[in-house]
Amino acid sequence: MEKVYRVPRMHCNGCAATVERVARGVPGVRSVHVDLAGKEVRVVFEEGAFDEEALKRALEQAGYPVAA
Repeated sequence: MEKVYRVPRMHCNGCAATVERVARGVPGVRSVHVDLAGKEVRVVFEEGAFDEEALKRALEQAGYPVAA
């Protein structure tokens, strides 16, 4: 499965790298693609093993909350 999240606080390559690293650390995430220009993160995950709220919490704790 795949889902796209809007992360408006990403402003540079360092931000994008942090978001990618944090997202990859969430259980069930298979791959992550960060679109810095679009301020989006595309996450491919394993259905049934992925907790969307865990991803959102992890990104928020890193300083990059997901936009509603």
